[in-house]
Amino acid sequence: MTALREHLTARARKGDVLALELVLDALPGEMPARTAIRLRNEYVLAAARWLRAEMIATTNRELARFIADAGDRRRPRSLAKLSRDERAELFAMVEPAVVLCGGWPSFASVRRIIEQNQQATWLKNTP
Repeated sequence: MTALREHLTARARKGDVLALELVLDALPGEMPARTAIRLRNEYVLAAARWLRAEMIATTNRELARFIADAGDRRRPRSLAKLSRDERAELFAMVEPAVVLCGGWPSFASVRRIIEQNQQATWLKNTP
């Protein structure tokens, strides 16, 4: 079945609508937890990349605090350091993941996600 999945996926990537429909039909009704976690982590890292570009000297700890607080609007204290437009942008970036993944990671989890991806040059602190 792996060969069939790979064949249909390749055809779907080339724009074959029927192949895409067949691949989508084969998906489970509920996504596995690892898929939701991977998606959530991608949203965390996208927010980290954006914040790092906006605020070059920001530490990983500060990035994690901003991102964790943006996902849990009950704790927006750290977000006061951001402009209104920056807060709106950050909220817009994390909101889909909060809804799609059924929640948002804690500060410690966000920090761990960022630090595990530290080797990527876009996330390294600048001197």
